[in-house]
Amino acid sequence: MTTTNKKLEKIIPSYMMEYSAYILLDRALPDIRDGLKPVHRRILYSMYLQKAFKFTKSANVAGQVMKLHPHGSSYGSMVGMVQKDRHTNPMLEGKGNFGQYTSRDLMPAADRYSEVKLSDIAIDMMQNFDKDVVDFIDNYDGTIKMPEVLPVKFPSILAYSNSGIGVGFSSSIPSFNLKELNEAIVKYIETGEKTILVPDFATGGFIVKEDNVFYQLNEEGRGTVKIRGKAKIAKNEIHITEIPYSTTREAIIEKIVELNKIGKLKEVTDVKDLNRREIGCLKTLLLLIT
Repeated sequence: MTTTNKKLEKIIPSYMMEYSAYILLDRALPDIRDGLKPVHRRILYSMYLQKAFKFTKSANVAGQVMKLHPHGSSYGSMVGMVQKDRHTNPMLEGKGNFGQYTSRDLMPAADRYSEVKLSDIAIDMMQNFDKDVVDFIDNYDGTIKMPEVLPVKFPSILAYSNSGIGVGFSSSIPSFNLKELNEAIVKYIETGEKTILVPDFATGGFIVKEDNVFYQLNEEGRGTVKIRGKAKIAKNEIHITEIPYSTTREAIIEKIVELNKIGKLKEVTDVKDLNRREIGCLKTLLLLIT
């Protein structure tokens, strides 16, 4: 047995770098090749192996995913992949209560009460495995082979809103319209001309037009997009039908109440959330005014 003497100040940075790389690449950040975090990729591939083309209990899927992703239950990630107010093209379809992205307080049902299946777009993302278009690697204990990335045909990293934070690094990627993305790719291949794309969020709303921000977002990958909600006025009622992607209905209601108490919205006499629990997307926030 060989003993090596090392100073503690040299060991810690080395081990920390290894740990950081593992967290970033195997947990926190999406891969640019298929736009997926490891947990999302493993959920999809586990369901592909299960032939989950029809609805099956979410608990069945979560159990199978553990063979590829041993970091606790993957059900929370599955919920996000189902929510229609989170993604315009969800990778999973759900049956039962999966909560709502626009609600802070509405929690999803337990995985034994809900059901999931692969959506059409997810099935398309996993075609041609038999043609060796992607490399396969071992799972954590070497018992199953899994794809290093999925053979996705479109830039899914830009089609799905995604955020992640690791050790010293973070990412926050807005979603873009899938049709516009593909048209921009075709245009670039055919003419070499780039298209300045504007984000497109599942919650809708008005995006404030700022050409310099959109240019910076496309060219540098940095920028802050401003979104405003949509509302309709009917007599003494204001119906808020679309809200910014980054907020929740409860946060909006609390802010209205707070402003009302200090006299800045004293004409508002009541505010109600008219969303039903089973609706996957925002229906209406109702403000009654004098």
